[in-house]
Amino acid sequence: MANDENLQRDIERLERALRESVKQADTVQSALDDLEGHRNELAGRLAIAHQAASDYEARLEERRQELARALEAQAQARLLEAVGARNDAATRVVEAIPQLIASFERLDAAREEVAERVAETRTHLGRRPEAAPEPEELELEWARLIAFVRERAQLALDIELVEAAVSSPLGHEIEKLPEHLQVIARRRWQEQIRSARAGTGHHNRD
Repeated sequence: MANDENLQRDIERLERALRESVKQADTVQSALDDLEGHRNELAGRLAIAHQAASDYEARLEERRQELARALEAQAQARLLEAVGARNDAATRVVEAIPQLIASFERLDAAREEVAERVAETRTHLGRRPEAAPEPEELELEWARLIAFVRERAQLALDIELVEAAVSSPLGHEIEKLPEHLQVIARRRWQEQIRSARAGTGHHNRD
């Protein structure tokens, strides 16, 4: 009899323990289901965020390309404008040089005419006549023109000397240049070396 009661108590205890375990399992399962639902929700939101980021990235790249094309077009337009202005200036120089030469030729002819008239008048007066001098501005502008032409000619010569020295084997001719041209030539030589190295590196990558 006592043994039956003990067994009954054990059965009741085990039944309570089973119910408690089932309840705990249901609670945990419910929490797990909630977590799974939350995880699925977050995964969906993450996918939406990734898609939005991808869309923004594509639009950003498109805008960057549009900006690059716009800047390129602006640069090309400014280049064309600068080339046009340069060519206009060059045309004016081309037109001015023959006129300047012709003006000097007319001046020389006029000087000869004045000299002849002075000689002619002298024969009648028996002395050298007074002739008004040429405008002072002529001598000043003539000196300025000579200095300008000499400077431009020297600049052209300096450029030729620098390029020849830089093109010499290993740049040995650079040491023979005047000191101020050596600085320019060495800089030019270094630029050529860097450009050559960059070109070699690019071909190697290809």
